[in-house]
Amino acid sequence: MDLSEQYLLQAWVDANSGEELCLPLCQDCGLVLYPLRENCSHCLSTNLSWEPVDNKATVLESTSLHHTLEPRLKQKLPWYVALVKMDAGPVALVTASEEFKSDNRIVLQLFFEESGTELPMIVAKAYL
Repeated sequence: MDLSEQYLLQAWVDANSGEELCLPLCQDCGLVLYPLRENCSHCLSTNLSWEPVDNKATVLESTSLHHTLEPRLKQKLPWYVALVKMDAGPVALVTASEEFKSDNRIVLQLFFEESGTELPMIVAKAYL
């Protein structure tokens, strides 16, 4: 992991220490950035700030994984993943708490593994 990746990861962790989902917002064009970047993918500005965003989304597609070669993930199978369109704008691949159908409405939250060695994940849960 290079220094810019370490910086982005630490900024991601620091910005999401509360209850709200925070993502970088371009102060020049207003684009919400995900995946994380050092520059705006629309206008290339570096004038970014971490802001709370709407944590609701719509499922575009989902699937489940039933096999892994990674021993520490075997107890987590089946592993549900979903491609979602965030109400805040970005499209993201997220871990899901259950299998969802296209057009399901969900809520997103950041999740950190208890071991502290995992990267943070965005987790989707049913929106009631």
